[in-house]
Amino acid sequence: MRRGVLIAFVAFVVCPFNVLGQESGRELPPAEAERVLEQIAQAQAKVRTIRATVVQKRSSTLLKNNSVTEGRLEGKRPGLIRWEVDKPSRSITWIGPDGVTIYYPDQRMAKTPPRWAVARAGGGLDKLFAFSDRPLAEIRQEHDVRVWSESGVVRVKLVPRNEGAAEMAFVFSPGDYTLREVAVLPPGGRAVTLTFRDMRVNAEIPDARFVPDLPPGTATGEM
Repeated sequence: MRRGVLIAFVAFVVCPFNVLGQESGRELPPAEAERVLEQIAQAQAKVRTIRATVVQKRSSTLLKNNSVTEGRLEGKRPGLIRWEVDKPSRSITWIGPDGVTIYYPDQRMAKTPPRWAVARAGGGLDKLFAFSDRPLAEIRQEHDVRVWSESGVVRVKLVPRNEGAAEMAFVFSPGDYTLREVAVLPPGGRAVTLTFRDMRVNAEIPDARFVPDLPPGTATGEM
């Protein structure tokens, strides 16, 4: 897993900012979009850690019902994530340079996805620090970048130049450019939207929080 591609995880009830739907609001002209992107990158570069409540929604045109989970997120640069799901069932996901581990406490079982499935298992959380760990020039090289201003938010859409890559969208608060939402749409896959609430940045979080801590007797295996 690329360590420099982590803002975001990774959503929830309704998609209030129309992240991956039809474009709305005012699309910024190139010069203004460039200025806003530079401000976003500068603001996100100052973020070392994140704590937030997260609602994650997985949706598909082929499914009648969306899959919705809610829990608590901790993230630390570069590329460390801890995602504790409370609803509808409990689990803890650790994401780091060695891959992904998912623990199900009610079943006393832990699963590790194969390398090729890490991004899917991360459910968008591996995009948490995308605008802080990667230079804009690299993002532009791989994506067509578009920026909208709408209803008190700034929305950035990344359309990949590689047809096999996922489309991504990010919603930021204007002014301080706090991350509010991330959406990932893989080609032919289920859209994943992450909505962040009660966001707190730059609190001290020990590295030990991002190391899988499995109780004795936990059954382990691959997904």
